[in-house]
Amino acid sequence: MPARMRVIEITRIVQDRHQGPCATDDAIIYLDEVLPHFATKCGSAGFMFAVAEWVAQNCPRLTGADIEDAVARILPNPPRYTSVAIGRRLNVRIAEARRLGLRYVRPVGWNAAKHERQAKAAKAAALRVKRQATGKTRTPRALSVEKLAPWIALEMSRATFKRLPKDMQADHVERAREALR
Repeated sequence: MPARMRVIEITRIVQDRHQGPCATDDAIIYLDEVLPHFATKCGSAGFMFAVAEWVAQNCPRLTGADIEDAVARILPNPPRYTSVAIGRRLNVRIAEARRLGLRYVRPVGWNAAKHERQAKAAKAAALRVKRQATGKTRTPRALSVEKLAPWIALEMSRATFKRLPKDMQADHVERAREALR
């Protein structure tokens, strides 16, 4: 999963920085970053096909010789491909990471605690959206009497309201709830 997600996030970075496919000499840097992930994700069966397809879509100026050179250079001794190392090599900034919604490539300047908080918030937001889409959300609770504060509408103090008979209090609370609906 992280290998596939990192390829997706590196692709987002390429597309964002170059407003489309990369037509500069930075293309080889991006290829160097995705190669270990394709090796992990695809194995030997579809590796060259997947790399060639990714290069055609995101770095079209690279030739087959460039790809073979990168494979010969990177795969025998791949660099560390932790989220921190990738972010450092690609020089991902915090604003860029927030804008692109990166979760598997850590921006330069973020420590583990910040990354953990951001990942936790992103996961919670994704779960919230998923629950709403499936309709498995909890029904909202009715507001408490303290939050409704029906005594304000009656222009009396809270203490005076509490001295009213319980059935009158219940009527006023119900009217306050109806007013909010």
